[in-house]
Amino acid sequence: MAAYSVGHSNLALEAFLDLLKIHQVDLVVDVRSNPYSQRNPQFNRPVLEGHLQNNSPDYLFFGDSLGGRPLDSKCYDSEGRVDYWKTRKTTGFLQGLQRFLDQAKTRNAVLMCAEEDPSQCHRGLMIGPAMEEAGVDLIHIRRGGHLERVREFNNRVLALSKILKIPQTPNLFPGKLESQIQEDAFRVLAKKHAYIRSDNNQD
Repeated sequence: MAAYSVGHSNLALEAFLDLLKIHQVDLVVDVRSNPYSQRNPQFNRPVLEGHLQNNSPDYLFFGDSLGGRPLDSKCYDSEGRVDYWKTRKTTGFLQGLQRFLDQAKTRNAVLMCAEEDPSQCHRGLMIGPAMEEAGVDLIHIRRGGHLERVREFNNRVLALSKILKIPQTPNLFPGKLESQIQEDAFRVLAKKHAYIRSDNNQD
């Protein structure tokens, strides 16, 4: 079983929809905690949802359960940074993930956020690993329609983390060590890219 992810970035709305058509996506699941953008108002939730009401694909909002800026203060570390591993254990996240997987069983579904590069976004660094644990591949639709599959993405995360002095793929190591190296790599990028809230910004 597999599902897609995509970041709308600064694409024109029609160009974004054309990107989804290439891969026959029929359901967009919005995982932005705050589904609004001053820079790209074409992707504000009312605009996007309104456009898709009479067009394909369908639209669902899961940003309240699968978003990268959870409301639960327990999901943040002492520096105010979202802890993706704590978040993945919450009831809200687990329920949201199951709802998405139920949809993906019968739909060609895509998780949508704003950031084009999944290595800089919670959909790649938080949701993707949770789906992999559930036996589901999250395939990232990149700009131009290129697909970045799980192994390719994981290897890129490893390279970007720079935790190995000599470039290697984690499958060259024993099973448990491979898993730990990969998790460490994800933690490095999560620390760099996860949302950090200020004392007065708790959502």
